Amino acid sequence: MEEPKPWRKALWCPQYYPDNHTDENFLESLVINADVVQRSYKRVVWASLAIDQQVCLTSIVACVAYHLYQGTMTAHTVFLWETGLFLGGASLLTILSRTQEMQTNAPLPPLLPRLFQHGASTTVLVALTAVLSPVYATLTASISPDTVVASAAALLLAHLYLHDYKQPPGSGGGGSISDDIVVIDGYSGPSLRGSLGLACAMCSSVLMASQLRRLEDVFALMVLSLGVYILGPSVQYTLIQSAPAVHAMVLAALIFTAVHLISSSSVVLTSLLLCTLGCITLLCPMWLVRIHKFKAKINGPWDQAAPDLGSFRVAAAEEDGEQ
Repeated sequence: MEEPKPWRKALWCPQYYPDNHTDENFLESLVINADVVQRSYKRVVWASLAIDQQVCLTSIVACVAYHLYQGTMTAHTVFLWETGLFLGGASLLTILSRTQEMQTNAPLPPLLPRLFQHGASTTVLVALTAVLSPVYATLTASISPDTVVASAAALLLAHLYLHDYKQPPGSGGGGSISDDIVVIDGYSGPSLRGSLGLACAMCSSVLMASQLRRLEDVFALMVLSLGVYILGPSVQYTLIQSAPAVHAMVLAALIFTAVHLISSSSVVLTSLLLCTLGCITLLCPMWLVRIHKFKAKINGPWDQAAPDLGSFRVAAAEEDGEQ
């Protein structure tokens, strides 16, 4: 009787063995964690700062709405904050984006038309917010305030969960959040998950604004929300890419502002915010690094084969050249 040939991992060839046969050397090519990146505690802590910043920003918007409702803060004060926020953020984005363009050694696009376009888009957006402020003020007139507050809080939590915390791809050169509304360089635009998070944040701001008594307060809160939730991610990404030290200082200022606003209304909420930031920044990275060593990603002969299209194109190009 003829001895069967050795088994080969070639299911398209007729062999003596069944399709589910495994040879003794089947696991010799087993590889564990071949492409798994080992994470350091420092890098994970640095990545968690983006979450801290978004928590502080949402806390600031909620606190401003509360103080406007209580009358302990005026719309004029909020307008001053917004002016500084927009001017500072726009100037920072322009300077850093211009610096990145100069480093590419490419022809620099004209600056004034871009600034005019940004200014016109922002003016239109603010004007639309002013026109819609009376609608926002009476949106929840027939709904219980407790229901509105609970819905706004749930939407803020949904925003923190859905917000796109990962760094957007690209080096920053002409990306935009919306080509029809606000064009911001240095950001490639949010994903679907990030868009849902932005929608939750703006809906929450609309609900909070509907509880305010004066139209100027409604307008001030909505403009602040637009600056925080639309301009904020672009500034954050640009700072992470170009000025990490400035990003850390901005985060420290945001933490101080959030703690100052919350401490004047509730000590319990202040303690909760500080504990949350501490867990996000220190404990969660430590836990993630600790459990990362238990990760086991295996690769072996059972993986689906991927065609090498690169070598195929090279061979086809060589054949065309010979012809």
